[in-house]
Amino acid sequence: MKIIMTWIIVAMMFVLQGLQAQDVHFTQYFNTPMLINPGLTGIHNALGRVAVSYRNQWTTVPVPYTTFAATYDRKIYPRYKEDHFYGIGARLLYDYAGDSHLSILDLNVLGNYAFVLNPRNILSVGLGFNVDRREFRESDLRFPNQWDGDKYNPNRPTKEPYVGLNFLFVDLSGGVNYRYQKNNRTWINLGVGVHHFIQPKQTFYDFKNPSGLPIRFSGMLSGSFKVIPTMDILLNGLWQVQQVYDEKVLSGLLRFYLNLRPGSQMALDLGVAWRKGDAFAPLMGIHYHNWYAGLSYDVNTSAFKVATGGRGGPEFHLQYYFYRVEPLKEFKKCPVY
Repeated sequence: MKIIMTWIIVAMMFVLQGLQAQDVHFTQYFNTPMLINPGLTGIHNALGRVAVSYRNQWTTVPVPYTTFAATYDRKIYPRYKEDHFYGIGARLLYDYAGDSHLSILDLNVLGNYAFVLNPRNILSVGLGFNVDRREFRESDLRFPNQWDGDKYNPNRPTKEPYVGLNFLFVDLSGGVNYRYQKNNRTWINLGVGVHHFIQPKQTFYDFKNPSGLPIRFSGMLSGSFKVIPTMDILLNGLWQVQQVYDEKVLSGLLRFYLNLRPGSQMALDLGVAWRKGDAFAPLMGIHYHNWYAGLSYDVNTSAFKVATGGRGGPEFHLQYYFYRVEPLKEFKKCPVY
């Protein structure tokens, strides 16, 4: 009962706040945890995880947004130590949008230290280091200086004072997370991430004092709760803030176990996500042994639905988990007489 009341309070907090902007994001944010909080690196039930994510947003308008991510993370257990472990990970993120194909390519390495307070409670602290390339192309853009007085002439110079059409920058992020784990099917994560510590400069023009990338704060609460032997409830909440802009998302799924036999486990997830002031999305996922595939589709509810007809776009996630295999115990080939 206490767990249900906690989630009701969190839901009310989300409802009372409004969505003011949209950034690179995934509707299935719970399937891209290292994008939300470096403190979640290696925090899962497996030894390691490989994942790919794809999002194609607003395909019905001339300038769709496309996002792709690939991640890897795993645990490292120190010898003869049971009170802590390490998480390491890497992430590749590519996002582009618009006629100019304004894009960012992000390479991120992450490290995490997890302190095992007791068998059910883990506190972790993570850091991330990014190298990013941001660029655009002007071949499909039109500028006032390309009007020759009679018609548009693509051969005329744009006379835009670009420093360049691309630039590199480095970035830092960090986060903390608390995990309560009763067993593999009942657990809670509560954490906060802080991104763009050094506020790297962002400009294609020759500005004397270019603006820096504002710090982004992200908070996520997620949990899985076993209800009956063949069903779990999964609840997730995300709140991200960057200056005056914020994003709030709630999601809930029911997980139905179709096969519980070791080595051939199978489960089906069905649910919905809701992004405050922007969209809702039906969710589904399929688990088979070490594999997981998740699919969602955004349905716009904001004023932008006039342009999209409500069709926000699909999102797909594919994950593979590596599990720890315990070494065989010593045994004798022949009996000793």
